[in-house]
Amino acid sequence: MELKHLKVVCGIIVHKDRILATRRDPGRAFPLLWEFPGGKIEAGESGEEALHRELLEELSLKVKIVQPLEPVEHRENGHHLILIPFLCKPAQEQAPVLHEHVEMRWANLQELRRLEWAPADIPIVETLPQFLQSSS
Repeated sequence: MELKHLKVVCGIIVHKDRILATRRDPGRAFPLLWEFPGGKIEAGESGEEALHRELLEELSLKVKIVQPLEPVEHRENGHHLILIPFLCKPAQEQAPVLHEHVEMRWANLQELRRLEWAPADIPIVETLPQFLQSSS
């Protein structure tokens, strides 16, 4: 069986030493699990363009990208997912608005570890401390 390849971006949005986590809708894959907001890169888009588009669609949020992080590969249910995380900051003082998720939370690293994450996001949560140290 041939794997379907998907390139996906997500935003690790840091504001006042907290990181934004969003909870998936119960009607979607990985129902009610937590994830970093983002989505698929569409044809002709760069990762950065996809991230800006997805965060506007999902959260009405504009961000400033600080740096890309190490991509994560995940294989499940006939899909080969390449998840490209970007460390970001909100571009303005504006609260995110949920359009596709059922909940959001600004959490510190300890609180993030206690959430139940979608499988592809788990390696990002585990490596966040080193990324945050190296970027500060």
